[in-house]
Amino acid sequence: MHPLRRHAPVVPDRVEEPHAAYRSLAGFPPALLEQWLPGLETEVIWANAFRQVPGWSDSLRVLPNHFLLLIVQGGGMASLPGSRIALGPGDLLSVPPRTVHALTLTSGPIQRVCTLHFHARLRGAVDFLSLVGFPGVLRTGTDPVVPPAMKELARLANLKPAGWRQEASARLRLLLIHFLREYGQVFEPHVVGLMPERAAVLLRLMPAIEHIQAHLGEEIRIADLAKCMSLGGSQLRLLFRKTTGEPVVGYIRQRRIDHACHLLLHTTASLKEIAGTCGFTELSYFFRVFKEVTGLTPRAYREKPRL
Repeated sequence: MHPLRRHAPVVPDRVEEPHAAYRSLAGFPPALLEQWLPGLETEVIWANAFRQVPGWSDSLRVLPNHFLLLIVQGGGMASLPGSRIALGPGDLLSVPPRTVHALTLTSGPIQRVCTLHFHARLRGAVDFLSLVGFPGVLRTGTDPVVPPAMKELARLANLKPAGWRQEASARLRLLLIHFLREYGQVFEPHVVGLMPERAAVLLRLMPAIEHIQAHLGEEIRIADLAKCMSLGGSQLRLLFRKTTGEPVVGYIRQRRIDHACHLLLHTTASLKEIAGTCGFTELSYFFRVFKEVTGLTPRAYREKPRL
Protein backbone atom coordinates (compact mmCIF):
# COMPACT_ATOMS: atom_id res chain seq x y z
CA MET A 1 0.00 0.00 0.00
CA HIS A 2 1.25 3.48 -0.81
CA PRO A 3 2.40 5.07 2.51
CA LEU A 4 0.28 8.15 1.87
CA ARG A 5 -2.90 6.07 1.63
CA ARG A 6 -2.89 5.22 5.30
CA HIS A 7 -5.28 7.33 7.35
CA ALA A 8 -3.45 8.29 10.54
CA PRO A 9 -5.22 10.00 13.44
CA VAL A 10 -5.15 13.73 12.93
CA VAL A 11 -6.23 16.90 14.66
CA PRO A 12 -9.88 16.60 15.79
CA ASP A 13 -12.47 17.81 13.29
CA ARG A 14 -13.87 20.31 15.79
CA VAL A 15 -11.86 22.47 18.16
CA GLU A 16 -13.41 24.72 20.76
CA GLU A 17 -11.79 28.15 20.92
CA PRO A 18 -12.32 29.59 24.42
CA HIS A 19 -10.34 32.62 25.55
CA ALA A 20 -8.50 30.49 28.10
CA ALA A 21 -6.83 28.52 25.30
CA TYR A 22 -4.64 31.47 24.38
CA ARG A 23 -3.65 32.89 27.75
CA SER A 24 -0.10 31.59 27.36
CA LEU A 25 0.57 33.58 24.19
CA ALA A 26 2.87 36.24 25.61
CA GLY A 27 1.75 39.82 25.22
CA PHE A 28 -1.61 39.18 23.56
CA PRO A 29 -4.94 39.63 25.32
CA PRO A 30 -7.07 36.50 24.72
CA ALA A 31 -9.93 38.66 23.47
CA LEU A 32 -7.72 40.06 20.70
CA LEU A 33 -6.91 36.60 19.35
CA GLU A 34 -10.58 35.70 19.63
CA GLN A 35 -11.32 38.74 17.48
CA TRP A 36 -8.73 37.71 14.89
CA LEU A 37 -9.48 34.01 14.49
CA PRO A 38 -12.77 34.37 12.57
CA GLY A 39 -10.75 36.28 9.95
CA LEU A 40 -8.00 33.64 9.70
CA GLU A 41 -7.92 32.24 6.15
CA THR A 42 -5.77 29.20 5.37
CA GLU A 43 -4.72 27.74 2.03
CA VAL A 44 -2.58 24.63 1.51
CA ILE A 45 -0.47 24.96 -1.63
CA TRP A 46 1.49 21.71 -1.37
CA ALA A 47 2.49 19.16 1.25
CA ASN A 48 4.75 16.13 1.19
CA ALA A 49 6.09 13.33 3.38
CA PHE A 50 9.19 11.49 2.19
CA ARG A 51 12.48 9.75 2.97
CA GLN A 52 15.93 10.94 1.98
CA VAL A 53 19.49 9.79 2.50
CA PRO A 54 21.94 11.91 4.55
CA GLY A 55 23.67 14.60 2.53
CA TRP A 56 20.58 15.60 0.57
CA SER A 57 20.37 19.38 0.24
CA ASP A 58 18.14 22.03 -1.25
CA SER A 59 19.98 25.13 -2.49
CA LEU A 60 19.22 28.74 -1.56
CA ARG A 61 15.71 29.72 -2.51
CA VAL A 62 12.95 32.21 -1.75
CA LEU A 63 9.29 31.21 -1.56
CA PRO A 64 6.26 33.51 -1.74
CA ASN A 65 4.43 31.30 0.76
CA HIS A 66 5.03 30.15 4.33
CA PHE A 67 7.02 26.90 4.59
CA LEU A 68 7.13 24.34 7.41
CA LEU A 69 9.51 21.39 7.61
CA LEU A 70 9.12 18.71 10.30
CA ILE A 71 12.02 16.35 11.05
CA VAL A 72 10.36 13.03 11.87
CA GLN A 73 13.58 10.98 11.90
CA GLY A 74 17.20 12.01 11.42
CA GLY A 75 18.56 15.55 11.50
CA GLY A 76 19.36 18.54 9.38
CA MET A 77 20.70 22.04 9.12
CA ALA A 78 18.79 25.12 7.97
CA SER A 79 20.51 28.26 6.72
CA LEU A 80 18.60 31.51 7.06
CA PRO A 81 19.75 35.14 6.94
CA GLY A 82 22.23 35.58 9.79
CA SER A 83 21.86 32.11 11.28
CA ARG A 84 22.33 28.38 10.89
CA ILE A 85 19.90 26.18 12.80
CA ALA A 86 20.51 22.54 13.75
CA LEU A 87 17.39 20.38 13.50
CA GLY A 88 16.61 17.07 15.19
CA PRO A 89 13.63 14.73 15.51
CA GLY A 90 10.46 16.60 16.43
CA ASP A 91 11.80 19.99 15.31
CA LEU A 92 9.50 22.07 13.14
CA LEU A 93 11.27 24.68 11.01
CA SER A 94 9.19 27.72 10.06
CA VAL A 95 10.28 29.90 7.12
CA PRO A 96 8.21 33.06 6.55
CA PRO A 97 7.29 34.16 3.02
CA ARG A 98 10.05 35.81 0.98
CA THR A 99 12.85 34.58 3.26
CA VAL A 100 16.06 33.24 1.70
CA HIS A 101 16.84 29.77 3.06
CA ALA A 102 18.61 26.49 2.33
CA LEU A 103 18.27 22.99 3.81
CA THR A 104 20.62 20.04 4.31
CA LEU A 105 19.83 16.64 5.86
CA THR A 106 22.84 15.61 7.91
CA SER A 107 22.53 12.63 10.24
CA GLY A 108 21.03 9.17 10.63
CA PRO A 109 20.80 6.32 8.13
CA ILE A 110 17.28 7.33 7.07
CA GLN A 111 15.78 10.79 7.00
CA ARG A 112 12.02 11.17 7.31
CA VAL A 113 10.59 14.65 6.82
CA CYS A 114 7.24 16.32 6.24
CA THR A 115 6.94 19.62 4.40
CA LEU A 116 4.09 22.07 4.03
CA HIS A 117 3.68 25.07 1.74
CA PHE A 118 0.77 27.28 2.70
CA HIS A 119 -0.73 30.69 3.36
CA ALA A 120 -2.32 31.60 6.69
CA ARG A 121 -3.57 35.15 6.48
CA LEU A 122 -5.66 37.45 8.56
CA ARG A 123 -8.54 38.53 6.32
CA GLY A 124 -6.64 37.34 3.29
CA ALA A 125 -3.80 39.83 3.60
CA VAL A 126 -1.55 39.66 6.69
CA ASP A 127 0.71 36.66 7.39
CA PHE A 128 -0.78 35.24 10.58
CA LEU A 129 2.26 33.34 11.83
CA SER A 130 4.44 36.43 11.57
CA LEU A 131 1.76 38.44 13.34
CA VAL A 132 1.71 36.16 16.40
CA GLY A 133 5.49 35.67 16.42
CA PHE A 134 5.67 32.00 15.45
CA PRO A 135 9.26 30.94 16.31
CA GLY A 136 11.81 29.95 13.69
CA VAL A 137 11.98 26.46 15.20
CA LEU A 138 9.25 24.88 17.27
CA ARG A 139 10.46 21.97 19.38
CA THR A 140 7.42 19.66 19.23
CA GLY A 141 9.26 16.63 20.65
CA THR A 142 6.94 13.63 20.83
CA ASP A 143 3.75 15.64 20.26
CA PRO A 144 1.22 12.97 19.12
CA VAL A 145 -0.72 15.45 16.97
CA VAL A 146 1.85 17.14 14.72
CA PRO A 147 3.39 14.24 12.66
CA PRO A 148 0.04 12.57 11.86
CA ALA A 149 -1.48 15.94 10.94
CA MET A 150 1.42 16.81 8.61
CA LYS A 151 1.29 13.33 7.03
CA GLU A 152 -2.44 13.63 6.44
CA LEU A 153 -1.93 16.96 4.68
CA ALA A 154 0.70 15.26 2.51
CA ARG A 155 -1.69 12.41 1.73
CA LEU A 156 -4.39 14.85 0.63
CA ALA A 157 -1.96 16.88 -1.50
CA ASN A 158 -0.56 13.80 -3.24
CA LEU A 159 -3.77 11.83 -3.86
CA LYS A 160 -5.94 14.89 -4.53
CA PRO A 161 -9.36 13.42 -3.68
CA ALA A 162 -12.41 15.53 -4.53
CA GLY A 163 -12.50 18.64 -2.35
CA TRP A 164 -8.99 18.03 -1.02
CA ARG A 165 -8.00 21.70 -0.92
CA GLN A 166 -10.94 22.64 1.27
CA GLU A 167 -10.34 19.72 3.61
CA ALA A 168 -6.59 20.38 3.78
CA SER A 169 -7.12 24.08 4.49
CA ALA A 170 -9.58 23.25 7.29
CA ARG A 171 -7.11 20.79 8.81
CA LEU A 172 -4.31 23.34 8.56
CA ARG A 173 -6.42 25.84 10.48
CA LEU A 174 -6.94 23.28 13.26
CA LEU A 175 -3.22 22.51 13.32
CA LEU A 176 -2.39 26.22 13.72
CA ILE A 177 -4.87 26.45 16.59
CA HIS A 178 -3.14 23.45 18.16
CA PHE A 179 0.19 25.31 17.93
CA LEU A 180 -1.36 28.37 19.59
CA ARG A 181 -2.71 26.29 22.44
CA GLU A 182 0.22 24.00 23.12
CA TYR A 183 3.21 26.23 22.34
CA GLY A 184 1.97 29.79 22.68
CA GLN A 185 4.33 30.46 25.59
CA VAL A 186 7.36 30.27 23.25
CA PHE A 187 5.92 32.51 20.54
CA GLU A 188 7.65 35.85 20.21
CA PRO A 189 5.10 38.54 19.27
CA HIS A 190 7.26 41.11 21.08
CA VAL A 191 10.24 40.25 18.83
CA VAL A 192 9.02 39.35 15.35
CA GLY A 193 5.32 40.04 15.51
CA LEU A 194 3.13 42.97 16.49
CA MET A 195 2.54 44.12 20.03
CA PRO A 196 -1.15 44.42 20.94
CA GLU A 197 -1.22 48.20 20.54
CA ARG A 198 0.17 47.90 17.00
CA ALA A 199 -2.20 45.03 16.31
CA ALA A 200 -5.09 47.33 17.15
CA VAL A 201 -3.79 49.76 14.51
CA LEU A 202 -3.60 46.86 12.06
CA LEU A 203 -7.29 46.21 12.60
CA ARG A 204 -7.91 49.85 11.83
CA LEU A 205 -6.05 49.39 8.53
CA MET A 206 -8.28 46.51 7.48
CA PRO A 207 -10.64 48.57 5.27
CA ALA A 208 -7.66 49.62 3.15
CA ILE A 209 -6.19 46.10 3.14
CA GLU A 210 -9.51 44.59 2.11
CA HIS A 211 -9.91 47.21 -0.64
CA ILE A 212 -6.49 46.22 -2.02
CA GLN A 213 -7.38 42.53 -1.91
CA ALA A 214 -10.68 43.10 -3.73
CA HIS A 215 -9.18 45.22 -6.54
CA LEU A 216 -5.89 43.49 -7.41
CA GLY A 217 -6.78 43.45 -11.09
CA GLU A 218 -7.47 47.19 -11.21
CA GLU A 219 -5.61 50.43 -10.66
CA ILE A 220 -5.38 51.05 -6.92
CA ARG A 221 -4.97 54.69 -5.96
CA ILE A 222 -3.68 55.93 -2.62
CA ALA A 223 -6.51 58.48 -2.61
CA ASP A 224 -9.13 55.70 -2.72
CA LEU A 225 -7.46 53.81 0.12
CA ALA A 226 -7.21 56.97 2.22
CA LYS A 227 -10.87 57.76 1.55
CA CYS A 228 -12.10 54.39 2.81
CA MET A 229 -10.25 55.09 6.07
CA SER A 230 -11.16 58.79 6.32
CA LEU A 231 -7.47 59.75 6.27
CA GLY A 232 -5.24 61.92 4.15
CA GLY A 233 -2.81 60.25 1.74
CA SER A 234 0.29 61.12 3.77
CA GLN A 235 -1.35 59.85 6.98
CA LEU A 236 -2.21 56.57 5.31
CA ARG A 237 1.33 56.11 3.97
CA LEU A 238 2.84 56.73 7.41
CA LEU A 239 0.37 54.48 9.21
CA PHE A 240 0.81 51.71 6.68
CA ARG A 241 4.59 51.69 6.85
CA LYS A 242 4.71 51.89 10.66
CA THR A 243 2.22 49.03 11.03
CA THR A 244 3.15 46.60 8.24
CA GLY A 245 6.79 47.60 7.70
CA GLU A 246 6.12 48.16 4.00
CA PRO A 247 5.19 51.17 1.89
CA VAL A 248 1.69 51.00 0.43
CA VAL A 249 2.99 50.58 -3.13
CA GLY A 250 5.30 47.72 -2.11
CA TYR A 251 2.48 46.02 -0.23
CA ILE A 252 0.17 46.22 -3.26
CA ARG A 253 2.89 44.81 -5.52
CA GLN A 254 3.46 41.89 -3.15
CA ARG A 255 -0.25 41.08 -3.00
CA ARG A 256 -0.44 41.09 -6.81
CA ILE A 257 2.47 38.63 -7.03
CA ASP A 258 0.99 36.43 -4.30
CA HIS A 259 -2.24 36.25 -6.30
CA ALA A 260 -0.28 35.47 -9.47
CA CYS A 261 1.50 32.60 -7.67
CA HIS A 262 -1.88 31.18 -6.64
CA LEU A 263 -3.21 31.35 -10.20
CA LEU A 264 -0.05 29.81 -11.66
CA LEU A 265 -0.33 26.79 -9.38
CA HIS A 266 -4.08 26.30 -9.29
CA THR A 267 -5.32 27.27 -12.78
CA THR A 268 -4.39 26.68 -16.40
CA ALA A 269 -4.80 30.36 -17.32
CA SER A 270 -2.20 31.78 -19.71
CA LEU A 271 0.55 34.04 -18.42
CA LYS A 272 -1.06 36.97 -20.22
CA GLU A 273 -4.42 36.28 -18.56
CA ILE A 274 -2.79 35.99 -15.13
CA ALA A 275 -0.86 39.23 -15.61
CA GLY A 276 -4.09 41.07 -16.45
CA THR A 277 -6.00 39.50 -13.55
CA CYS A 278 -3.27 40.69 -11.19
CA GLY A 279 -3.22 44.28 -12.43
CA PHE A 280 -0.24 44.17 -14.81
CA THR A 281 -1.02 45.78 -18.16
CA GLU A 282 2.35 44.85 -19.71
CA LEU A 283 3.51 41.24 -19.78
CA SER A 284 7.19 42.20 -19.76
CA TYR A 285 6.71 44.28 -16.59
CA PHE A 286 4.84 41.38 -14.96
CA PHE A 287 7.75 39.05 -15.78
CA ARG A 288 10.30 41.49 -14.35
CA VAL A 289 8.43 42.12 -11.08
CA PHE A 290 7.61 38.44 -10.62
CA LYS A 291 11.27 37.45 -10.93
CA GLU A 292 12.36 40.26 -8.57
CA VAL A 293 9.99 38.95 -5.90
CA THR A 294 10.25 35.17 -6.33
CA GLY A 295 13.62 34.69 -8.05
CA LEU A 296 11.88 32.75 -10.85
CA THR A 297 10.05 33.57 -14.05
CA PRO A 298 6.29 32.86 -13.95
CA ARG A 299 6.74 29.85 -16.25
CA ALA A 300 9.56 28.40 -14.12
CA TYR A 301 7.51 28.94 -10.96
CA ARG A 302 4.58 27.05 -12.47
CA GLU A 303 6.77 24.12 -13.58
CA LYS A 304 9.12 23.91 -10.55
CA PRO A 305 8.76 20.66 -8.53
CA ARG A 306 7.68 21.26 -4.93
CA LEU A 307 9.69 19.86 -2.00
